[in-house]
Amino acid sequence: MSPSVRLFVTAAFNFSLFYILGWIVYITSLPPWFPAFVLLALTAVSAFLILSKKVPLSITVSGLVFWAILSIWILSFQFGVVVYGGANWFGDWRENYEHALFFLEQRPLETQVLFNMWALPSHGPLFNSSVAILMSLFGKEFWVYQIISTVLSTFAVLPFALLIQSIVKIKQAAAHWVSLFIMIFAPFAFQMELYTNTKFFTLAFILGALYLYRRGIRTDRPYWSAGSMIVFSLGFLAHYSVFQFALFFVGHFFFVTFKRKWGIKPPLYAFLGCGILASSLFLHLFFHPGFEQTIKSNNETDSEKSINLTESIKRNLLTAIIPYSFRRNWEGVAAAPVIAQKDDRFGKEFEPQESDPTFEWYYDLINNQGSLLSNLGIAGILGIYLAAGWLVRNSGILKNRAKQAKTLLGWKFWALFFGVGIPIHIALSPYGTAQLNLHFFVCLTIIWIFKYLQQIPNAIKQALAVIFIAESLVTLWAWMNVLIRSVPISMIQEEELFITGELNFNPSYINNFILKLKTGSIFLSDKVGVYGLQTGLTFNVALLLLTSWVCYSTYKKQLPKTN
Repeated sequence: MSPSVRLFVTAAFNFSLFYILGWIVYITSLPPWFPAFVLLALTAVSAFLILSKKVPLSITVSGLVFWAILSIWILSFQFGVVVYGGANWFGDWRENYEHALFFLEQRPLETQVLFNMWALPSHGPLFNSSVAILMSLFGKEFWVYQIISTVLSTFAVLPFALLIQSIVKIKQAAAHWVSLFIMIFAPFAFQMELYTNTKFFTLAFILGALYLYRRGIRTDRPYWSAGSMIVFSLGFLAHYSVFQFALFFVGHFFFVTFKRKWGIKPPLYAFLGCGILASSLFLHLFFHPGFEQTIKSNNETDSEKSINLTESIKRNLLTAIIPYSFRRNWEGVAAAPVIAQKDDRFGKEFEPQESDPTFEWYYDLINNQGSLLSNLGIAGILGIYLAAGWLVRNSGILKNRAKQAKTLLGWKFWALFFGVGIPIHIALSPYGTAQLNLHFFVCLTIIWIFKYLQQIPNAIKQALAVIFIAESLVTLWAWMNVLIRSVPISMIQEEELFITGELNFNPSYINNFILKLKTGSIFLSDKVGVYGLQTGLTFNVALLLLTSWVCYSTYKKQLPKTN
């Protein structure tokens, strides 16, 4: 096992330890700092053994550095965020935070969050139980949650690099740089790394599980593939949408086990590992009062109750592929509702008015990230076109590859995975479903583009990189211009709001700002106040120095040794 793989596996193991310790502490009513104390003790013992050279350092430090670089990059923008709600989202940031407080404060099992709108099972517990353990060390304020959430959401940079290295066939250092480059600039990644939810943390386990599974079947190591099932279960504990994707690999795993005569032990060990991790959650689900209503509320809104399966598949397919701004004037299930509105009044007679044209364009760019084509961008679409051309010209190579063992993950598996996995999934959103749970498809497509474009001239690859950076910076600019706005509303007393200016904002953004006031949530931008921009720039200077050191260290290693 290479150091980079061991780093991911170690991190995944630690998160599973976070989860198990979190439930043990909750059930036994031990102090909330107990898991952190155990983990710090284990870290101290490990550090002592490594420094005393009794145990070799078996993970790659460079991977941790790349993770740190990405975390610092995203944190530099967190200092400017006044409140989340750039698109139509409402309350997720607070809901996840209150889920973390459930574990940290050991609240009753029947606790409901966000003004009693959601029960505990509405979200997978892995992310927020892990955050809670770290919050027991640093504090339970929301700005602390922002920092820890950012670090966890950028974890995906490590398994993404592993998958790039494995599929594209490049060196580890190059794979880390490509992964970092995509995770820094790609708007779909920036959006999820900045927002305090569980989606990109979940993506890390899906990417890592695919790497382990693929490595296992290619090297005929059944326990690697069995281990990937356990990593998939960790992803499920972070976000339930993983279940529908993992089913494809579970089915393929049993098929491979039968064809290669791996025996009963690999699937048995996988089943036991997944069962141990998921048992606490499932026991809670079975005995939780009102869980059925919670599940229904998660997957069905009033506007969607009349939509049948055919219409759901149609909507998912259209909204997952065609960008939001292209569907603004459509009618039917795939129509894109207008959200780029402003209000000049506030009260019971509130009626949204036409928006500012500039912010309407910002919202188009933001909501376009709900489609796979917009996630890939112009550079990605051009890359698909060029890669398809290469595949057509080299069809003979593909035929030879098709003669490999039938148990490998071939084009038929991926055609079924993409063809069925995109239109049939739990979530429904007229704004676009790619930002809900389809980031895995985007990452895979990006990797395949890199793989099949290695043979094209460097000038074309550089042109694609320039296009990618340019369009990404424009969308990131739109995101931050939306999220840095302060709403002229103040709260004099509990439940009593005072308007201090014209409310030229969309309703969702105002609702999130009011939620921030009512819950007393303190963001990082509130901690630094007017110095938010300077703080972000300071973080970016630190990031520049850290990146320069990494570049120098990489270059120095490549120099020939002299006496």
